Amino acid sequence: MRFVEWIVFNYLIGNTDAHAKNISLLYINDSIRLAPFYDLLSTEVYPEKIVDHTMAMLINGKGKYGSLKPKDFTALFENLGLNATNMMKSIKDKFAGFVSTAEGLCNSLMEGEKAGKKSIYIDILDLIKLRFEVIINHGTK
Repeated sequence: MRFVEWIVFNYLIGNTDAHAKNISLLYINDSIRLAPFYDLLSTEVYPEKIVDHTMAMLINGKGKYGSLKPKDFTALFENLGLNATNMMKSIKDKFAGFVSTAEGLCNSLMEGEKAGKKSIYIDILDLIKLRFEVIINHGTK
């Protein structure tokens, strides 16, 4: 489940640099588990001439986050041998407060910004809201 959460989180924030070398395993007491995640950043909010918007790891054969639909995540979950319906519900439950948390963080970070200035925090928040609607609410709003 944590691996799937990592994929969805990277989708929501627009981290096109999410690749296999950003995943580590811990071997503790004769068991293997995922290490805490790292290198989590929103790359897609920057111009493509600066940062490549092609995903490092394809989802259902697609290489651009903007082209993904809920059916692509369903296919991913099925390819991982997971029940897609249960996974979509689990993802929706897990990320239910994600937008409101991102809004609070954005507001907190912008307290020191100049009034009227366009902020990268707003760009990230707008991307999160857009992606949240696609995967969590299936674009119903």
